[in-house]
Amino acid sequence: MSSPPRLTVSQAAAALGVSEKTIRRRCVAGTLNCEKIATATGPVWMVSLPAHAAATVAVASADTMAHLQTLENDVAQIKGYLAGQLSQQVATRDDVAQIVAEQLSPLVSELTRLTSDNEKLRSQLTAATAAATTAKWWEFWKP
Repeated sequence: MSSPPRLTVSQAAAALGVSEKTIRRRCVAGTLNCEKIATATGPVWMVSLPAHAAATVAVASADTMAHLQTLENDVAQIKGYLAGQLSQQVATRDDVAQIVAEQLSPLVSELTRLTSDNEKLRSQLTAATAAATTAKWWEFWKP
């Protein structure tokens, strides 16, 4: 005869259709066979369900597995859809980046030209200012 399945408190609660608190109360009362097991992340209470509950767990496990398979299929479809959307958006972004680069190229050239012109004007202004300040202040009426 096989031993009854050992479940966590939350799994036992789901299998019996009761709350986790009820499972803990039944463990303390002794109506359920419970065992505290040490794990790397801390102690875990394992519950051994009676034979009549084990059949319920087997049916629930089959239903759960079918539901899990459905969810996995849904996730795969969603991933495929999102991957398609993402690649489409990346392609659109690349097209927009190419258009912006083409539009920016003449503007960068114009900015370079204007910067050069600005430097020339600045040097001319500096020379004119230097020439104006060489005249004596009392000779302002002379041409």
